[in-house]
Amino acid sequence: MTFKEDVLKALNTQKTLKELYSLFPEHSRPSIRGVVYKLANAGKVTRIKKGGEVSYVQSVKDIDEERSQDKTHAKEEEERKKDTRKTPQPLKPLKPKRLKKKSIKKKPVSPFGMDFSYAPEELVPKGVEYFPQSNETKVLTYAVKESKNVLLEGPTGTGKSTLVEFIAQEAGAPLITISCDVELDKIELLGKYELKDNMTKWIDGPILKAMRDGYWVVFDEINMAKPDILSVLHSLLDHRRQIIVKEHKNDVVKAHPNFRVFATMNYNYEGTSELNQAFKDRFGVVLHLSYMPPKQEIKLLIQKTGIDNSKALHMVKVAEDTRDLARKGEIPEAISTRTLVEWASAVVTNFTIHEAAEFTVLDKVSNEPAEREDVYNIIKNYFGEKV
Repeated sequence: MTFKEDVLKALNTQKTLKELYSLFPEHSRPSIRGVVYKLANAGKVTRIKKGGEVSYVQSVKDIDEERSQDKTHAKEEEERKKDTRKTPQPLKPLKPKRLKKKSIKKKPVSPFGMDFSYAPEELVPKGVEYFPQSNETKVLTYAVKESKNVLLEGPTGTGKSTLVEFIAQEAGAPLITISCDVELDKIELLGKYELKDNMTKWIDGPILKAMRDGYWVVFDEINMAKPDILSVLHSLLDHRRQIIVKEHKNDVVKAHPNFRVFATMNYNYEGTSELNQAFKDRFGVVLHLSYMPPKQEIKLLIQKTGIDNSKALHMVKVAEDTRDLARKGEIPEAISTRTLVEWASAVVTNFTIHEAAEFTVLDKVSNEPAEREDVYNIIKNYFGEKV
């Protein structure tokens, strides 16, 4: 860089000649003045007179050009320095910090893939124990998953209702039972108008509430139902899955996706009638249940309660005799496998056969003294008189 260029650069800020003299002591004052005057004549610097003092400064255009050049030089110098440095190693990627996952409590998933979180707790069966005879639990599980109506046939005490309760318990499903006795009519089933708060309001019956809310329903002893009740159920049990309530402005009630229908029936009982084939065909699954074979029932009693073989054998014989009476219609209920287990469990906890029978068998079989006496006579036949 020449001396002239040095002086021009120094004048990027306003300076007097005295200041320039001190900046360039190696040069004579006349030579400094000569350079400044030449730059002024060339328009490179501007002469400024303020008071009695004269100073010089680069013209604005030249300042901008010089600053631009300075930046360019600085950039070139920086690039040159970079080239002389050692080539840097590539940086290792930073591993992201592992964030601790918040533990979110997941809602238990029903084995049937159905959400019953809305179900009232009091309607979900609990503590139900069922003793399968074959593959009936597998069949009912299939029926529930495929939304099939289920008809369970068999004599009293074979566990038809208990089987449904057990499956509902496994699914966490709300379950209601509608008894199809002679007192059940359309009003009780569907609903009626009632006066509330000086207004007449429609109140859903059990079947409409179950359909709307996604409950499971058991029609107990459906072959005792009146013909008009069965006719109401036709459209509910086929592909339509609905009931038209003529009594309530022809309201069309469609079944909730979780709604399921089960029905139980006994043959040849007083007050029952044969279901017509058209109605029976509406059940996608028809399952016949019977009592366990005696040997299987004896083995179950011993495994479940630890009772000795002799007592288990005679208990099962008592149960078989009560089942014969129930088939003949002489007593309303026979001794079921579940009742046998309860009877044996009480005996192994230090009750006598007769004491345990009082609160596990007789009260369940009948409330009628004569019928209770019939069952008690069977017990005495195998276990002798009460000591």
